[in-house]
Amino acid sequence: MFKRNTSPQTYHVPTMNVLDLGSTKFMCAQGHKVNNTFRTAGFGYHAAGGMTGGRITDISLCEDSILRAIETAENQSGEVIKDITVGLGGPCIQNKIIKISVQVGGDIVEDHHVETLFQELLRFSAKQDKEVLYFIPQSYTLDGAMGVLDPRGMIAKELSGSFFVTFGQRMFMENIMNVLDRCHLIPQQFISTGYASSLGALLKDETVLGVTHIDMGGRHTDVTTFREGNVVQAFSLPVGGEHITQDVARGVGISMADAERLKTLYGSSIIERGDDQKILQVQMLNSMSGKQVTKQLLATIIRSRVEEMFEMITQQIKINILATGQRYVLTGGSSMLHGIKEKAELMLRGTVRLGHPTNVVGANTASMGPEFSVCAGLFALVDKNTQEVAIPKHTSRKFFWDRLKSWMYDTI
Repeated sequence: MFKRNTSPQTYHVPTMNVLDLGSTKFMCAQGHKVNNTFRTAGFGYHAAGGMTGGRITDISLCEDSILRAIETAENQSGEVIKDITVGLGGPCIQNKIIKISVQVGGDIVEDHHVETLFQELLRFSAKQDKEVLYFIPQSYTLDGAMGVLDPRGMIAKELSGSFFVTFGQRMFMENIMNVLDRCHLIPQQFISTGYASSLGALLKDETVLGVTHIDMGGRHTDVTTFREGNVVQAFSLPVGGEHITQDVARGVGISMADAERLKTLYGSSIIERGDDQKILQVQMLNSMSGKQVTKQLLATIIRSRVEEMFEMITQQIKINILATGQRYVLTGGSSMLHGIKEKAELMLRGTVRLGHPTNVVGANTASMGPEFSVCAGLFALVDKNTQEVAIPKHTSRKFFWDRLKSWMYDTI
């Protein structure tokens, strides 16, 4: 198995280390802040071996894939990675908006009342057999008066809080901690990839005015809606770019590797004039013979899956009745598919733009693409020093709670 040098003699703490554990690709980046942007010093990626559909299936392969991505970034920056902020996605990561209330009894709201609110939230989460990765206070309500940003010092009978909470399934988080420990990495924070990607690609004004961010990954698509600067909706769908590749492989009768290349070079989610006359030469699966297909056939296959993806998003948004329905931003590898913007505007009935990292510069052009949005968002979260952490297995709950309280009091 692939190993890396972790000797103390070569260890030097870089400014920021982030790791995006995507469904089909692991991406690692190192960087530091220059003025209001982040400059990448090292960047590496590797296919997500040992992980299928957001779940670890082979811990040794997963370890090897992470180490290879880490090694590439370290070779570019010249710095060994130890502490790291990790982005996680898939079915084992869930986002919810939760409201919790506590009684104040007509007294002045103090720190211990807010802390009681946090404790009630954690007790609620513990009953679900899930680990709280982080939670963000969005607003408070005092005796029915909504929109309070900081309740401390105010008099009330009842204090309520609305929180954006990200959970991780307990056994999944234990396995993630295990594989990171085998890689000699110390996770400082765990962030959902959907939320991180939105922070890396959205403009502040967009989050205030209202926007729905759609991160189109390999095996799942994350949707996050913002309004007045807060998350009002977040969900994940089990469909992504790899499903498009599988459709092409089945429909044309070629291998997955050839289908991915065909999709990348000639794929489109819209059918254009003359596509029925454009002939593509492909190699049949398990055969030496070739086959000719039209670009129209390829576009028809891709269009069907893309339309299904946007229909699923539209249905989920209608169920929750929370999205603005007017402004959308697309990121992720599948957002680079030709015609995806036009198809999204048609089906979502709103204004759509293709997103990319708004706060990152670097020599590597990959750090400027939509696939890098998660890493860009992780950089932003590290810079804010939010202390949004899961409970590491080597960290006491008292230490975790002290750090969490410190972050919460600085946030509200």
